[in-house]
Amino acid sequence: MLSSNTKRQFLFVSMALMSCYPCFAQTSETALQQSKVHNNAASNGTIANKKDLASQNTSSNNEPASTDSQAPISEVLRAKPPEGWKVSYQFNNDDTRLADFIPAEEDNKTWRTKLSIEAHQGLDDIDPISALFGEIQNANEICTNFSHFNLFSGIENGYPTSVRLMECGENAHSSKGEVSIIKAIQGNAYFYFVRLLRRTEPFSDSVDAIQKSEIAAWSTYLKKVTACDTVNPDHLCLPPENK
Repeated sequence: MLSSNTKRQFLFVSMALMSCYPCFAQTSETALQQSKVHNNAASNGTIANKKDLASQNTSSNNEPASTDSQAPISEVLRAKPPEGWKVSYQFNNDDTRLADFIPAEEDNKTWRTKLSIEAHQGLDDIDPISALFGEIQNANEICTNFSHFNLFSGIENGYPTSVRLMECGENAHSSKGEVSIIKAIQGNAYFYFVRLLRRTEPFSDSVDAIQKSEIAAWSTYLKKVTACDTVNPDHLCLPPENK
């Protein structure tokens, strides 16, 4: 059972993500350029944690490293965007990190396909299945012809994980149809969401909106997105697969 405080926090995050995608399409040059370390991490297929960022920023200023008694977080998310995709939005604070990517040929405001990679702290008592059912609840309130399907729920590299396909015939806020696959991973340091979303014309049958072959390609991509730990043998960071 989720605590009321955690539930409010999670629903706030979920509602922002499900109902306000146009908000994330507004490019902020400051946001995109403020963290060169984060951009490099994203292009290399990992999302660095905030202590790593602080450590590298300190080193770049030629100042002595902090003697914080708390051990650095060694958990990373391996989530490399598809080749040729570009950053459309980026946000970092103490508790939340978000990076959005779109195909190079698409526009930040009129995009059709988007990849969102998120990491949240403070969601310790939410498991991946409950998290995705929170997404389902929110989507069901703003979508017509809404349906959802479990693609995987279990353990990946020692972390509880769930993957779900969601189909929204028409989103009341965007007036678009939406097809998305969301992967939720309950890490030890962060809770991760990786979302692929396609905006379409409104539909009553998703067969008309997106081809099964593309859904299969998305599923293959998300299978390669994993959390791991550079020091914990229960969550080994194995060498990436060859293309």
